Amino acid sequence: MDRILTRIIKSTISSLLALASIAVVQAQWQTQSVVLKPGWNGVYLHVDMQHTTMTELFASTPVTEVWLWKPDFSTLMFVTSPQAPLDTNSRWLSWKKAFPLDATIDSPIGNAAYLIRLDESEASDYTLNLKGQPVPPTYNWSSDGSNFIGFSTVPTGAPSLFDFLEPAPDLRFGAEVFGYDGGPISENPKQVFDLRSTDAERGTAFWIRSEDVYNRYYSPFALDLQSQSGVGFGEQGSTYGIRLSNNTAEELTVTMEDIASETAPAGQTTVVGTPELLVRGTLDPETLTHSYSRLSEENSSWVLAPKGEEGSAVSIVLGLDRSEMSGSSGDLYASLLRFTDSVGYAQYDLPVSATKGDFSGLWVGEALVTQVRHNLSYYDRTTDDAVLTGTDTSFGGVPRGFKLRVIMHVGADGTAKLLQRVYSGIDDSLDPVLTTLEGNLDSDSFDLARRISAPNLPWTEGNLPWVLSGGSFDLGNTLTTTVDLGADDQRSNPFLHTYHPDHDNRNATFDGAAPAGTESFSVSRALSFSFSGASDDFTALTAGSVEMGGSYSETITLTGEDAKSYEVQGTFLLTRLSDNDTLLTTLSE
Repeated sequence: MDRILTRIIKSTISSLLALASIAVVQAQWQTQSVVLKPGWNGVYLHVDMQHTTMTELFASTPVTEVWLWKPDFSTLMFVTSPQAPLDTNSRWLSWKKAFPLDATIDSPIGNAAYLIRLDESEASDYTLNLKGQPVPPTYNWSSDGSNFIGFSTVPTGAPSLFDFLEPAPDLRFGAEVFGYDGGPISENPKQVFDLRSTDAERGTAFWIRSEDVYNRYYSPFALDLQSQSGVGFGEQGSTYGIRLSNNTAEELTVTMEDIASETAPAGQTTVVGTPELLVRGTLDPETLTHSYSRLSEENSSWVLAPKGEEGSAVSIVLGLDRSEMSGSSGDLYASLLRFTDSVGYAQYDLPVSATKGDFSGLWVGEALVTQVRHNLSYYDRTTDDAVLTGTDTSFGGVPRGFKLRVIMHVGADGTAKLLQRVYSGIDDSLDPVLTTLEGNLDSDSFDLARRISAPNLPWTEGNLPWVLSGGSFDLGNTLTTTVDLGADDQRSNPFLHTYHPDHDNRNATFDGAAPAGTESFSVSRALSFSFSGASDDFTALTAGSVEMGGSYSETITLTGEDAKSYEVQGTFLLTRLSDNDTLLTTLSE
């Protein structure tokens, strides 16, 4: 049983490590402005502000109290009318300027409704500017009581509640709506009897009760997101999916645009630029590639058919062109995706973030040799002595490409090494490991390990890699190395046949080695990998964190009595299989 449990733990650790590599950090910034009246105000936050505390945020403002509504969706509890803020036996969390140590709220969170009390002695309204990280709208509706919520409407020119709720007639005609209009709590909340006279202002929270009605309408269009945390690419992400659908009975146009992030507050990660986002287009049936548009150059719009009809929903695939991310590894790029509709009702802001990663880890792929250099000499044979008239050294295509396995490991400093074989698995401490020696693997976990080999490179006992020179593993660089084969290398030299007297590299009396070039040549292979940008299609441009390729060339020199050289060239493509930047080449103790 202990043995089985250990195996399960090891497998779980491997899975968790894989998941950890795709974690993302959201760090976009946007200011939400809220106008407060002296007294009590219902506020709905569309930004998250956990980078600061309530005391830091409101210390220099005339705000005296903040109450956070904490919904309870259990059917065992409900309210029959909007609650007043209470310190006990209620669903309120609070912060009071006069009693900061008694606070039950540490920091303001997004997608939440608050009661904010502005000092009644203030002579006029007060504008509160709240800088935070925008959060994708998400709502939970309780049919067993009151809901304290706000809507993602446009910041200026918001529609009336009557117009906004048109696609939700159960709420429009059957719901009770309450709002706050400043003044003492005893006079709030006030019921809104005429929805035409009250706007669905962005940032305003309303109590809405409609018993026995479950509501899923919050704007003329809906967004279903691949991840509810937002569009986070992290260090290696490449694409992100969004489903956009029409919630109305009329044709609707929805526009998406890219908005730059505001400057990060003091102490937060600096945003160095805006991610270059691509919007995937149609598929070319001949080339099987997708067209694309760059969101930085033009906004994208979709015309949606009425709800329930064909064409009322579309799937959007966004991609990140990492080749446009300059700077250093770890730099943060961030922006906002803003969705608006043709009726001018809603505005959804989604956070977008990407971190410039490095290329460290294990890369495996192949080179495809497609051309060979000619070595043809032309002679004038019209005379008794043939006269050399020219030599053709151009490259010519081959009838069928020849594949060569390529294995590279890139360290944290960008240095790349070419490998003949590599092992990936778990060591004795249950940690993931990349190694050139099988002895560094946990012998009880060989079923979790993998060996990857390149049979076109010479096998050696120590399995030391070849260091690639020419700079770091990156776009625009050319990496080179030389692989040598001795004339007496019985394992790998293709000219040798140990048990054939004409190809065993032995002299006529079999008591010594024959000179190089007699039966076997020394072989020197000069390999070159030139990394180039991706081809101009959506898939290639968004695969920069997991795929790298370019031009491959090799010069093969045979050394003996007469040195001969041959040159080939083609392309190569590598896929990152692991982001582990450590490669063990010696046995660990």
